[in-house]
This record gives sequence, structure tokens and C-alpha cells, in this order.
Amino acid sequence: MEAKEIEVTKINVSRYNTRKDLSAGEEDSALEGLASSIREKGLLSLITVLDRRDGTYELIAGQRLFLACKKIGFSTIPAIVRENPD
Repeated sequence: MEAKEIEVTKINVSRYNTRKDLSAGEEDSALEGLASSIREKGLLSLITVLDRRDGTYELIAGQRLFLACKKIGFSTIPAIVRENPD
């Protein structure tokens, strides 16, 4: 499966995601640890997004990874893109 570079600003967290309080997650010390690891070792995993077919993407897997990359200041992130089933 190929990864596609997606602009971070075009990714929205799915409303079905189990982590509802995104602001609390951004301050989480474990998230800071993940961000440090990404800075040190690079990105070792991919997020999964759903192509909304309107130029945006819905994050369906990898919320903490996505938030850590945003925290670091990534402008793009590699993602596995799934097609919208509707």
C-alpha cells in the first residue's frame, strides 16, 4: 500500500473517533513523548484517512500520531488513503 503526502490542514478527525476531547490530548505527556520520538527517529507509522472527495480527508486511524505531528509543526503527513464508500 502506497502512502500519499497530505496537507495537515486538509485532515479532519472523524466524528466517530473514540477520543472526543482533542484539546486534552494535545497536552498529554504521552503525546509529548510520541512527538519527541518522531523528532528523534522520524515517522515510523502511517495514519489512515478517508478521501472525502471534496479536497479534505477524514482521519480514521492514528489520531495520536496525527496530533503529535501537528504539535511538531508538520505541514504534510504521509497517509494511507481509503476511498469513501458512499
